[in-house]
Amino acid sequence: MLQSIHRKAFTDNHDDPYYHDIEEVAFTDPDGNEKTLFVPKGDIFHQFRKDVRSGNLPTVSWLVAPQRFSDHPSSAWYGAWYVSEALNILTEDPEVWKKTIFILNYDENDGYFDHVPTYAAPNPQDITTGKTSSGIDSAEEFVTLEEELSKPGMDPENARENSTGLGYRVPLIIASPWSRGGWVNSEICDITSTLMFLETFLNKKFNLNIREENINSWRRAICGDLTSAFRPYNGEKIEFPEMLDRDSFMKTIRTARDKEIPQGYHAMTPAEVDELNQNPENSPWMPRQEPGIRNSNALFYELLIEEKFDPGKEVFSLRMEAGKNNFGEKSLGAAFNVFAPGRFNQKNSKGEKEMLPVKFWSFATEAGDHVNYNWNLNDFEDSKYHLQLHSANGFYREYRGNEKNKVTINASYGLKKNNQENHLKLIIHNQNKNGQIECIITDPTYQKSSQTSLVSAGEKVIIEIPVEKYHNWYDAEIRIKGDENYFRKFAGRIEDGFPSMTDPLMGGVL
Repeated sequence: MLQSIHRKAFTDNHDDPYYHDIEEVAFTDPDGNEKTLFVPKGDIFHQFRKDVRSGNLPTVSWLVAPQRFSDHPSSAWYGAWYVSEALNILTEDPEVWKKTIFILNYDENDGYFDHVPTYAAPNPQDITTGKTSSGIDSAEEFVTLEEELSKPGMDPENARENSTGLGYRVPLIIASPWSRGGWVNSEICDITSTLMFLETFLNKKFNLNIREENINSWRRAICGDLTSAFRPYNGEKIEFPEMLDRDSFMKTIRTARDKEIPQGYHAMTPAEVDELNQNPENSPWMPRQEPGIRNSNALFYELLIEEKFDPGKEVFSLRMEAGKNNFGEKSLGAAFNVFAPGRFNQKNSKGEKEMLPVKFWSFATEAGDHVNYNWNLNDFEDSKYHLQLHSANGFYREYRGNEKNKVTINASYGLKKNNQENHLKLIIHNQNKNGQIECIITDPTYQKSSQTSLVSAGEKVIIEIPVEKYHNWYDAEIRIKGDENYFRKFAGRIEDGFPSMTDPLMGGVL
């Protein structure tokens, strides 16, 4: 039995008559130079191709590419052809393709630029690092200093205490009749998501109850199972792109290796750095995203942040919730990253409290639950609180103020009903005992609009901001006239259970 499982798990191409053989190919590069390269003489897809054509492909197969076909940072050579050929084999027979899901997953980002902060679990023994809801145990995600030092041969100077974390974003591509069309999916997923997908898929297909016990509760709470990437397929004809010819493609890669390295770099001057920071969109030194927006899958996030401020205790509080009112059992849990971008009272390298730049907290909650956290104003420089909160798919909140700001603003979602379109609902509460405030609400991104609202002492005012014109994306900033310390920002996309589009701001189409 074990031998049979092993044989099925580790199938290779030993039946190929040229297995492990290579051959030399001569060619002329665009400059007229004669060159050679070595290519596999056999078919590196021999067994996979045979199993597909004979109908013997298992329910679940894993393809592990040879080194130079894997796109690993040490050998990013011929991965594009490898992917092309795998899809070519699967799409040759329409009967095979119509029941196939092909998942291409990477495990490293190769050091490329990524502006999205990664998610990590807090230290369960240290409340100053963050917090999780009651159903989540983050202990398995956090490596303590004691655990590091217990490893054989560990030098104390190299020991680190930190969360394992999700790591920086890497590509994941799903090709199937149910994910066609180049759609974008922005649910938080990680390397365990493919295993959670297999749980869902196999349990449904075979009426089983499979559960991977090595996936901890923190990852299960905040990471999806990839099912949000799929949509119904009704048998529409699918046009396939031209697949790559192996030898021709490999010649272009071999030729590219001999090109001159890019020139013209220089260390940026302080003036250039300042210009970039002031106007990044028009800076010649910023990376340029390809313009345009894409179809985007429906996501079942209902992220709700409630701020509270107790002037008597000089405490600012946030209640972070992943709601279940809109989507029921489909609702997703969430992780939240919170930054204090200014100076904050925290422990230095010697374990002593000191005002240091930037402080970070990690939070997570299961769907239908929430987590509360308090910040003391005297831990911020000059007792002026400043927090930035990030979550899934561009969800962002920012809070600035001091002990004199007795105004809270909370956001909820008004979903389409009674001929009213989707809208962001801002609830402004003036907690002052005396005096009227004038709130200035602007949308600097999508609507490019501004409005004012007068709120009397003790009064609550609701402001509704329509969002459908820009595919449910919103960006609202609120200031109080005459108070330079107070600021709130609410940005993201309202999820209504239907497909939408990617961010028009990032797509450069506003």
